[in-house]
Amino acid sequence: REHDIGRHIRFGHTVKTADWDSASARWTVTTAGSTGTCSSRSASPADEGAHPMRMGLVGLGKMGANMRERLRSGGIEVTGYDRNPEVTDVPSLAALVASLPVGERIVWVMAAAVIDELAGLLTVGDLVIDGGNSHFTEDGAHAAQLAAHGIGYVDAGVSGGVWGRVNGYGLMVGGTADHVALAMEVFDVLRPEGPRAEGFVH
Repeated sequence: REHDIGRHIRFGHTVKTADWDSASARWTVTTAGSTGTCSSRSASPADEGAHPMRMGLVGLGKMGANMRERLRSGGIEVTGYDRNPEVTDVPSLAALVASLPVGERIVWVMAAAVIDELAGLLTVGDLVIDGGNSHFTEDGAHAAQLAAHGIGYVDAGVSGGVWGRVNGYGLMVGGTADHVALAMEVFDVLRPEGPRAEGFVH
């Protein structure tokens, strides 16, 4: 529930009141300019009157492309990059980074090989999610490498294969609570419908 309210703060809205109605499982949020509602699962930007979340996704093979489509269907604006010009949205990794808001970029990578390059392109406050099922022993080095630049790191083990676009992806993530919270909207869209605990573990 907290991350739904956080979306208003993230996009510059001043939250005056936020009341939870357990019967309807929805928040009633009053900001400086308007009143709206949102559910315990991420509500659509149109429902909340907020700008949609934006993120980057690197690696658009079968699984990455399907994840891009699921994220977009869930109301998240995704800029995808792949070396294959037939599927990429932008011509380079640098162009992907440039398309996202500085200091709050979230970039999901399907292959950890691009982390070295991202470390030189991203800036303080940005976040990298390694969703390529890298070996867990690599996580400490990646986290330290990015932390030296003020960039956050979350590792996300993903299951679901090509069926995940429709059925959702099981997610097991590792990282600090703050970094995971920044990406919770992404995780909520990717995971299967239903209680969070049934498809997401931190």
